[in-house]
Amino acid sequence: MKKFALAAGIVAEWVYGPSVDSALGLAHAAARAFIATVLAWLVLEALRAVYRTVMSYDDKPRLAGR
Repeated sequence: MKKFALAAGIVAEWVYGPSVDSALGLAHAAARAFIATVLAWLVLEALRAVYRTVMSYDDKPRLAGR
């Protein structure tokens, strides 16, 4: 999951971020990419938790009276 989140963070910074023209701009771009990576990782882990929860439900219908 981390590798997909890292790729999503880098792509988001590349697509939406301004061009880097100084060392400070590079530091800000790296921080934004890190934050986007953490956010993407959070979303992926939440989706995985929901999927595992749904898949853990019993798919057999309950019989009436039991």
